[in-house]
Amino acid sequence: MFGSLAASVGLIGCNWSLLWLPTVALGIAMNWFGDSLDGSLARYRSEERPRFGFLVDHTCDLFSQIILIVAFGLSPFLSQVAALVVLLCYLLFFAYTYIRAAAHHVHQMSYIGVGATEFRILMIGWAFVASAAGLREPLVNGLSGIDISILGLGLLAVLGLGAKAVKDARQVATEESLSQAPQSDLADETENDLVVAKS
Repeated sequence: MFGSLAASVGLIGCNWSLLWLPTVALGIAMNWFGDSLDGSLARYRSEERPRFGFLVDHTCDLFSQIILIVAFGLSPFLSQVAALVVLLCYLLFFAYTYIRAAAHHVHQMSYIGVGATEFRILMIGWAFVASAAGLREPLVNGLSGIDISILGLGLLAVLGLGAKAVKDARQVATEESLSQAPQSDLADETENDLVVAKS
């Protein structure tokens, strides 16, 4: 959380000086390091608390990424509209990960090859590329070319997630129908046995 806050301060500070850029990279790297280390450290110390660890880890992930994405919208590298589209997509995928985990008992960590680590690399990369390109998004403006591009990518991401949700729903429906078929046959056999026993 400290890393995400430091990176956010750096992102907003870039409105006045690009000397804040190393703070962005360092903060995001610190956020990644802390997120990667916590479970390993708990296992090394034999202090695992699966339910508590899951709750704290994923809650911190959620808040740290929200803080970072909103800070990008307050930086010169992304408009508020573009940042909100990225945030919307992030929250959709975050939520769907847990819907899918409940339905499939599988915790999918990445989509189209992009997981938490790759997302952080993209954030650092975007800050440096946008800085090198001289991108200066004003804090308040209409839709820019970047906004339109990100809105288009966001739409594609939502449509892709919708298609994946339909595919997963079909798979779960098939698995449930297969698992219920033997139970209904068993229920019929039990009912027949009761009828024979009564007669």
